[in-house]
Parts: sequence; structure tokens; C-alpha cells
Amino acid sequence: MYKEVAKGNISPALEMWSPEAILYLPNGSEASGIETQKAMLGQMANSGLTFENKVLETEVMKHSALQIGILTSFDKSGAKIQITKYFVFWKLIDGEWKIYRDIIQNLPIEKG
Repeated sequence: MYKEVAKGNISPALEMWSPEAILYLPNGSEASGIETQKAMLGQMANSGLTFENKVLETEVMKHSALQIGILTSFDKSGAKIQITKYFVFWKLIDGEWKIYRDIIQNLPIEKG
């Protein structure tokens, strides 16, 4: 998904969000609604950044799932600029898995 966003194609990522999805940001604010998600994904697509996603854990229940992972962002030179840990709650809606809640936490970048 993030490789497509980095190429400017946000449609596959946008289709993953349920209409009632909420993104909980590290600063305590919330972003909800498809238009908000579209704007945020558009900003990511236009940033020139590349992304590496590593899923750490996935637990599937009957109609919901929890996914924990790390998303690392790199600038155009390949330098690591942000590491984000995420907790995504998925919901099975009409036979399709959709993001229902997404909680993100920025992690420190080790200097070295």
C-alpha cells in the first residue's frame, strides 16, 4: 500500500478505510472521515518520501483484527526521517476487511 502512495496512487490505501474510521495522531488530535483520509494520503503521496512497513503482529478474531507494526519514512536521499509505531483495528464490513481505528505513535530515531 505505501509503495503505491509513494508513487502518487492513493486509491488502494483509501479503499482500506471504513467510512467511520478514526486516525488517532501522536499529538492527541483525531482525523476522521474519508475526505480527511484522502487529504492525508495525498500529502504523503506528494511529499516525495518513501516508506517501509513492517508488520510485527496480527491477531484475527471473528469480525475484527488487530495489527501492530512499524512504518519508517525516508526522504529523497534515503535518510530515515520518521519511525511510527501503529496499532490498527480492522473490522469485517460486508465481507471486506476495513481499517476502523488507527493509533499512531512516533518513535525516536537513533543517531549514529
